[in-house]
Parts: sequence; C-alpha cells; structure tokens
Amino acid sequence: YGYIGEMLPAKLRRGARLMELELFDRPGQLYYLIEYGRTLLMLDDERGIEILREAAQKILPHARDAQAPMPIVSLLLEQLLQFAPGQLPQGFTPELVEQLASRWFPTNPPLLWLLARKAAMAGQFDGAERMLRQLVQMGRDHSYDLSVSFDPSIVGDSAKANLGACLLRLQKLDDAIAIFKELLTSPTHGEQARANLQAIEDYLQQM
Repeated sequence: YGYIGEMLPAKLRRGARLMELELFDRPGQLYYLIEYGRTLLMLDDERGIEILREAAQKILPHARDAQAPMPIVSLLLEQLLQFAPGQLPQGFTPELVEQLASRWFPTNPPLLWLLARKAAMAGQFDGAERMLRQLVQMGRDHSYDLSVSFDPSIVGDSAKANLGACLLRLQKLDDAIAIFKELLTSPTHGEQARANLQAIEDYLQQM
C-alpha cells in the first residue's frame, strides 16, 4: 500500500526519518546518504542537495576506477546530471559527471536518456543521435541493464521521437522518415509523427 499515490508522501517521510537515524548512528554510509538525499528531494526538501553533495565526495576518490563503488551510485549520478553547475560538489564538473555515467553505467537507460538530452540542449546533435539510437536499440533487443527501474518510453516511443527530431536537425531526412513512420501507430507520438512526415514532404516538394 505504500506506493498508493496518497500514501507515498507519508512513506517517504517515514523512510527519511529512519535513514536519518541510521546515519546519525553510523554516519557516512554511501548507500544511505544517496537514498536519504534522493528521498528528501522527492519531499521537496532542499537539504537533499547537500546530502547528495556529501555522497558525491565519497565517490570522487574512485573517479579513475573502471567500475562504480556500488550499483546505487547510478542513482546519485542521475541527480548530479540534473544539478546546475553551481550546485555540483567541489571537485566535480558537468564533464566529469558525464564521464562517470558513461564509463560506469553504459547500459543504464535513465542515465543515457539524461546524457542524450544534455547533448541535444547543447546543440551536440551527433552525440544525441548516437545515444538515442542506442536507447532505441535497447528497446528492441532488451540489452539494457535489467536491474534498473525506468519508464519504458525512454527506450521506446519517446526515444524514437527524440531521435527523429535530432535526425531532422542533422538533415538526415531518410532516416527521420523511417523513424516517424514507426511512430504512426503510437498513441502518444503518432499525431506528431504525422505532422513531421507532412512537414518533410512539403520541404522536399519545395526543394
């Protein structure tokens, strides 16, 4: 029952209190710092940012390692990727966070989705295309990390829609047409796909 919508805030507050007590008794535990910080942010408590900064300091000595200190670090990196540069803890840059996400969790869909979005927002459409193609492929062959919970649309129709937008920006019209045709039957992206296909057809006729 804890995940019923109206009960979730109470569940989060209870969890936050238990993690606070655990960290009071045994401070500095990376697992609980990450979970506590994320829980506070879900409760709109800005203290979560400082808690996650503390957690990030504990992974900084491992920045050159081939593997993450523990799997839950992927959730910390999800948060850090969404921090403004001024919110990042000392010793971290946006580039370092992106490098760690790519090196430690190459098949993690939420991280790949955030990296693709950042690339597109920065105008780096080649990089965004590469990552979105990887997400679409993951959705087809289920090659993603099976231990990760995520919205399936980010390896499905949402990934395809964003890939199509990137392909348009890169003037790869044939590839864009193919992706938008796949989306024609999508209940969430079908209408936009039809509009994009019509826009491409109009453009080609003008040319």
